[in-house]
Amino acid sequence: MTVIKRLVLLLAVLLLQGCSEEPYNYSESLRQQINHLELAFNQGETDSVLDAVATDFHSEYFPERRQLRLFMLRQRQQHSRLTSRSGPAVIQLQFTADDESKATTKITARVSFQSLLTGGGGWLPHSGQFYHFVTHWRWRGSAKKGEEWELVEAQWKAVLEPR
Repeated sequence: MTVIKRLVLLLAVLLLQGCSEEPYNYSESLRQQINHLELAFNQGETDSVLDAVATDFHSEYFPERRQLRLFMLRQRQQHSRLTSRSGPAVIQLQFTADDESKATTKITARVSFQSLLTGGGGWLPHSGQFYHFVTHWRWRGSAKKGEEWELVEAQWKAVLEPR
């Protein structure tokens, strides 16, 4: 085989390998980050949880991130052990072109799930309640792996029993 044919063959193999790469799975990335945050919450790592909360975070109960932080710290003082056990999350991704430069895409997600939050100190919790959460996330691709998403908004309400 001539040198030119070998180069063409090598180039074709390289191009095919590049084309066969799977696209990035944004939903799975977010699902893994939420699971990691729940684990950090259960281990009492409040700062790790707050690292994923956007500076412009808001909710019906906490208009800003600082208030959410104070609430979490207060709950940690009242309960020696807080835990969350969440059911499967429903993730809806949205890709929109940036208004200013049509070349970039803004990626956001709406995530809903149910969670059982318990507070106590021993083997059995002193209290527990099911909540239905609807959260909104924003992709921050420049963050390190596992922290690509930031929580922008969260709404929740108590439910009597899981759906």
